[in-house]
Amino acid sequence: MVENDTKGSADSTNNESIGNKKDISTAQLLAEVEQARQSVIDMVNITFNRLIAYLGPHREIDCFADEYNTSLGEQIVPLSSNPVIFKGRRPIAVAFGNEIEHVKSWRDVLSIVLCRCNDDPHYHKKLRDLRGKLMGKVRVFLSDKPDNLTKPVIIDDDLYIEAHHSAEAMMRLLVVKILAVIRYDCSDIKIVMKVK
Repeated sequence: MVENDTKGSADSTNNESIGNKKDISTAQLLAEVEQARQSVIDMVNITFNRLIAYLGPHREIDCFADEYNTSLGEQIVPLSSNPVIFKGRRPIAVAFGNEIEHVKSWRDVLSIVLCRCNDDPHYHKKLRDLRGKLMGKVRVFLSDKPDNLTKPVIIDDDLYIEAHHSAEAMMRLLVVKILAVIRYDCSDIKIVMKVK
């Protein structure tokens, strides 16, 4: 008898949720579906443009760009783009979603992104675990002491990164050798650059 009461109340709850779905108009539902479809199409197009540009014989770097603000001579590019796009360009800002932080150099970009990553306790531990293990040909990239580095950038107490690299090498180090290794999602991070 108790089972029937429980089943009856579950059926009434289910009927109520179906009733709520009927309250949404067909036009609203179609608009939401269309918006979701366009969002997926945009993501697929951007991803395939990056892949084609990366695999292409000339590796056209402008295919990586999501947006241009040509009136200001700016280009907005995802941090996860092929690092070759950063070569010879000057960063103006780093965008974390809708939040923008102005920068003057690639060293500032490296510092701001890693400091933001380090603020999360989960990634803080992962960054600390990489100290002394992330090596280049001659020196370490992440260290607990600035003495071991040519151009150290402080991220936290006992956490420094080597910034003696070209823009391309620095962004490859950041995205491929650090953020990807610790599985930090940088999909919403964009770099605003000055176009020559």
